[in-house]
Amino acid sequence: MSLRDPFKKPSTVGMAEAQPKTELELLPVHSFKVVAIMTGPGPTKAMLLGPDGKSYFIKSQDKIGLKKGYVKKITPDLVEIEERVVNVLGEEELSSVELRLEEDSTMGRSPHAQGPSHAY
Repeated sequence: MSLRDPFKKPSTVGMAEAQPKTELELLPVHSFKVVAIMTGPGPTKAMLLGPDGKSYFIKSQDKIGLKKGYVKKITPDLVEIEERVVNVLGEEELSSVELRLEEDSTMGRSPHAQGPSHAY
């Protein structure tokens, strides 16, 4: 049994480097914002806004993020993504990330629209 080098970051141990194949795989998952979710007779899709200002349409099983992530499921109010991360022992495990639909996105309801007000 070989021990992990304590001076190396755990994220660099044990993960084979694969070349990203899409633009979605070049950006971290947390940099995306969910601006729309489309439901209907076909598969549910989500529209994401990337940090680069581009819009991306995704569906279940699409690859996304820097950590070999994929879209696990899309519900009416969130997108669940599973990524592979390396724990403190240097072992690879799955981690779930939830991106919630933004209520006041530029595509949806305006923050100046009539409706219930909230006191801060």
